[in-house]
Amino acid sequence: MKEYSGRRSSSPPQVEVKFVLETEINGSKKKLAIKIKPPVFAKRLRSGQHVANLNQSLRLLFWYLKTKLEAISFGLVSVEHEFLSDIVYLLPDGTEKTISEVLVKELGSSDMPKLTSERM
Repeated sequence: MKEYSGRRSSSPPQVEVKFVLETEINGSKKKLAIKIKPPVFAKRLRSGQHVANLNQSLRLLFWYLKTKLEAISFGLVSVEHEFLSDIVYLLPDGTEKTISEVLVKELGSSDMPKLTSERM
């Protein structure tokens, strides 16, 4: 991991981490920008009020990344396969989206080719 940044804001509550991984794909070195936004959990106070529990979200993020990085280090999966949905993609209009955000939008459009299971 070469570069990273984290953001933790309270209005509205959210947690986000971005980092760059160097990997070799088809014989050439590539830098992949990764962005992960875990859900923000709520906790109930004694007064009955619900507030964001950012510590729980950060613990979730820690264990999620630890599991992925250990799977990569033991050779179970490659970096690009493990983080494929979280790779940041720069769209032609200049906005950044993850691969999963782009694909989910495309899957919902009518222009998307039919999946194999839909043809049967």
